Amino acid sequence: MTIKRKIKNTAVLVSILSLMGINSMNVFANQNISDWAKTTFSAMKEKQLIPKSLQNDENFQDEITREEFAELVTTYYLQLKPQSIEGEGIFEDTVNPLVQLAGRLGIVNGTGKGKFAPDDKLTREQASTMFARAEKMINDNLEITTENSFNDKSKISSWANEGVSTMNKQGTIKGYPDGSFKPQREMSKEQAIVVTARMGKKHGILEFDENKEPAPSNSIEEYANKYDYKIHSSDKYITVADKNGEDLISMERKEKEYVYAFGTDQISKNTEQSYEFIELNTKFEKFDELKKSVDTYIDNKESGVKTVYIDGIKVSIYNTSYGLILTVSNEVKIEK
Repeated sequence: MTIKRKIKNTAVLVSILSLMGINSMNVFANQNISDWAKTTFSAMKEKQLIPKSLQNDENFQDEITREEFAELVTTYYLQLKPQSIEGEGIFEDTVNPLVQLAGRLGIVNGTGKGKFAPDDKLTREQASTMFARAEKMINDNLEITTENSFNDKSKISSWANEGVSTMNKQGTIKGYPDGSFKPQREMSKEQAIVVTARMGKKHGILEFDENKEPAPSNSIEEYANKYDYKIHSSDKYITVADKNGEDLISMERKEKEYVYAFGTDQISKNTEQSYEFIELNTKFEKFDELKKSVDTYIDNKESGVKTVYIDGIKVSIYNTSYGLILTVSNEVKIEK
């Protein structure tokens, strides 16, 4: 009995999504994000602190707009200071409720005559000042300073010096490797996200290691995007649903192993698509060896757990009432 027939008969196929401890939320397959920003981006996305207007951008190295920045900072602010976003509109050129709230709070200012100029870009010193305003409202004990060691500090505007220096002292806004701050350079989207993440970490709403090597792209989102499927997740599970909202793939996250399973007969109606999903998401160099192990298990009608090592990675194959399940260990066996 081949694996294709197993799919057809049981309408359940088990898939490997990531093998070497890859976190399911590290998804950058179709997005341009600098390596140094990927860890913080992932933490922000998992905590749902990236506004919808930014989530699906293709290039996070682009400059952030005033509207996008206001949404980002206010979304973060609301995590620590929950409140209604409804209220009086103070800007005439935007209906965005997060921008209006940011204006009422004083995080952002208008450009005059009731205008906000939502599509204009922000310089690094402007953004630093706005970040500092938000932090002052969150942290009553924020240590204010006007001192910094940037080698181009003479270029920082007098009105921005406090914001730049304070946020730099906090360790949330940093300069460039050459020791400069480049205050008039426009802030990129990824820079703004990283600063927000660092602020969130200080307040305990985010956990990440910025020095950790970023995980490779996780193909689950690439796959979902290709077929216009939807992803919903929790701390324990991540699930892909089809256009009708029916769950297709369920993944349980565990400390030492990952459990992956296909569900329902929707996905299995297209066996080629199922194979594509497996091959897309496996990190095995010897993919044929994996398929052979699964086929052998099915053909021999084995019961209980069959354990194999493929490329040094422990894979356990077993049947449940749900269907065929694979568990993939984070632990790699080193062959001597």
